Amino acid sequence: MRFLPFRDNYLYLRRGMEALTDPKIASTTVLDWLNKRVILADVESLHAHAIVADGRAIGIWDYDPDAKKIEWATFAPAKGALAKEIARAADETESFIRDELGDLLFYAVDNERNRAGRLEGVKSFAQNLQVGASGEDSTGALKDSAKGVDPTM
Repeated sequence: MRFLPFRDNYLYLRRGMEALTDPKIASTTVLDWLNKRVILADVESLHAHAIVADGRAIGIWDYDPDAKKIEWATFAPAKGALAKEIARAADETESFIRDELGDLLFYAVDNERNRAGRLEGVKSFAQNLQVGASGEDSTGALKDSAKGVDPTM
């Protein structure tokens, strides 16, 4: 389980998410670099910090400097041992960012407005998964309620 930063070589240099995602979640809707809704498997490069488990991208995350914590969401509901492992990795990464780096910028010229949009997008993505537990779409895909919010901005 790894929380990888935006443009980490593991994902970025492969140029194609289809081989890096489980076929069960490949049809999840995400936003591309131009903020257009696309199928995860069709994205050339994930425009977000990524959660990777067993060599596959399973979610996105960002660091909230005000709360000094990581917000994360998976592309499909995480339960049991997987959820615990993600939480442990999030705590580890969060501690490293807070204690060693102080903050984590997306780009050198990142700003509060862009980060606020990304954080809101990750939270929206996570809420969509909770909606899925009630029988609706549980892929974590962006729904109309999240329209205009870019979880990968």
